[in-house]
This record gives sequence, structure tokens and C-alpha cells, in this order.
Amino acid sequence: MSRQTAVKLSASATDFQQLYEDFEMIIDIEVPALVRGRNPAIERSYDMAVAEQIAQGASSYSAISQSLGISTYLVIKAAKRQNIRPTVRRRVDPFNHPKIDLDRVRGLRKDGMTFANVARELNVSYATLQAVLKHVNSVTGGTFDRTWQRLDPLNHPMVILDRVRELQKAGMTLKKISCELNVRETTLRSVLRQAKSITGETFKRAPQQAGNHPKIDLRKVRELRKAGIIFANIARQFNVSVPTLFKVLQQARAITGETFERTVQPSDPLNHPKVNLNRVRELQKAGKTIKEIAVYFNILPNMLYRLLARARSINGEDFRSRLPLDHSEVDLDRARNLRKAGMSFTKIASELNIPRHRLYCVLRQITLTTGETFDCPMP
Repeated sequence: MSRQTAVKLSASATDFQQLYEDFEMIIDIEVPALVRGRNPAIERSYDMAVAEQIAQGASSYSAISQSLGISTYLVIKAAKRQNIRPTVRRRVDPFNHPKIDLDRVRGLRKDGMTFANVARELNVSYATLQAVLKHVNSVTGGTFDRTWQRLDPLNHPMVILDRVRELQKAGMTLKKISCELNVRETTLRSVLRQAKSITGETFKRAPQQAGNHPKIDLRKVRELRKAGIIFANIARQFNVSVPTLFKVLQQARAITGETFERTVQPSDPLNHPKVNLNRVRELQKAGKTIKEIAVYFNILPNMLYRLLARARSINGEDFRSRLPLDHSEVDLDRARNLRKAGMSFTKIASELNIPRHRLYCVLRQITLTTGETFDCPMP
């Protein structure tokens, strides 16, 4: 091999090594450490770099990771492999904290400020303030309690009890009273609770007088009930809930004894203005269902069901049965034989290739007309 060829190969090897190191750096940055396989050469390089940073007095793992440009996870792993740790910073003297002035803290606490607001005022975290004060209290035995007393509930600048009594007599809730006084509802409740503990007065809203509801007019309710309107529709007309309407009417009933019953008797089912029973019979003979008949009369099916039930209670006519179905689709002889053989109705319907409910309807009508039962014989 000539010297020139050796020099070229050596240069190529150097370029390859540089490319490999660049590739490893890309892998280190782009691919998470938990995904990559273990590489002892890279781990040794990390160990040397981390050990050097710790020897130079690095204060934390995060500072080392920022200095080396690798993740904190890799720094911690390298430190654990060598059983070394960053140098621990000296604790700050709590009596000479650069941000926390104890005299100012005492002054703020005497003004009634909370610890959270004190920490915000001093531009430190709440945990830092608590840690410093805890250490100071353990050394000196003092406390940083508030000396500010609560406002007198009987002479609160925002909550005037006489005004609260007037608003409660007017039927306003505590939420509306708090909006009227421009205070929070929790503040209002706290002041009233303290006032109750001092004077024993309970601040309860006066019950709504019967007939004085701002939305419900009892005279109008009587008219609507006389017209046969149900309570749900009356409540919807007054834009109140049904329980609210019932509560007001119950109070009125307790005072006057009025029951607010409907005076309009239900219409005669045999002579109903919308439903002609003769037409119902014709439609049923034509094979129409009750729902289809209700659509024909433009009424709800449940209303038609109730009307026909009342007619049945008067004259005994049952509108639930219709003309016998077409039995041509059911081979009755074969159904009898299969039933005698002990086969269930479900299997018979599957054998005859018809729906099970259709088989039930046909056999029920056969039983009603002829008295024949399709019972399975006892074994």
C-alpha cells in the first residue's frame, strides 16, 4: 500500500468517525433514552461529563442538563452509576432572607392580610413563606397571627341588618339580597350567622302570602280550572313550575279551604265531539290499529285509549278486538300436530316461517272464536 493511499484511508476513517459522532448526537437528541438501546461508549462519555460538572460545583441536575445539552434523565442516570450527587446549596438564613422581611410580615399580618396575600406582596411563593416562618417560630417561639379583629356583624359597613330584614319581608332570597347589597352571598351568610350567635335572631324569609304571588293570579287560576284546564297547562301559562303552582294553591287551600277542582265534567265518550264511535268501528273492521285511528281523528293515541276505555265501562263494548286475521298464512293442522308433538310456539313459528307474534295473534283469535286451545299435551 502506498503512502498516498494510506493517507486517503486515514482521512476517510476520520470523516467516518465524525459522521458517526454526529449521528450519535442526533440520536441522543431526537430519540428518547427509554427507546434507545444501551450503548456503553455513550454512557461512559456521559459519566465523564457529569462527573466533571459536579466536580466544578454544579448545584443541580437541571443545571448540568442545561450545560451539557442533554436530558435531566440522562444526567441522573449517569450520577447514579457513579454514586455522586451535585453539591447542595447552603440554606438561606430565615432571619436574613433576601426577600422576606419579618418586620414587614408582622405589619401586614397585623393589618389582617392572609399569608397568601403576604407572599404575593413579597413576591415569593406561599410554600417559601411558610417554611421561613415555621423555622422562625420554632426558634423564637413567636407566631405571626393576625391581630385584626373581624367586623362587628351588628354594624357591618356593607350588610345593614335593617335593610336585610326589609328585603326578607319582601320575600327576597339571600342570593338576591346579596346582589342588592353588592356583597358576596357567602359574606352575607357569615354576617347573619354571627349576628344570630349574638342576638339569637334568625334571618328567615317571610313565607309568601297566599294570593300575593308575583306571577300567579288565583282569580285567573279559578277561571282556567272552571274551563277544565289541567294544572300543567296553567303553570305553563303563568311561566312557573308545577310544584310552585301546587305550593301556592296549597297555601290558599289552607286559608280558604278552596280545592280548585275542575267544574267542567269530562265529555260523554258515547257522544264525543271529535271521536265518532261508529267511525271507529268501521275503521277497526277495515283493519286499522288504534294509533292509525287516532291519526285519522287528529288526537293523541293515549286520549283515544282513555275514551274507548270509558266507553267500554259504560256499554261494555270492547274496542280492543278486531276482525279475525287472515289465517291462510298459518297452517293450523300442521300447527296442531307440532303442538301435540310437544314443540314450543317459538319453534312452531320458525317451522312455519312466520313471526312468533303473528302466530300468537292467529291462535288467540281461533281460541276466542272456536274455544280450541293449543296446549301442549302432558308427557
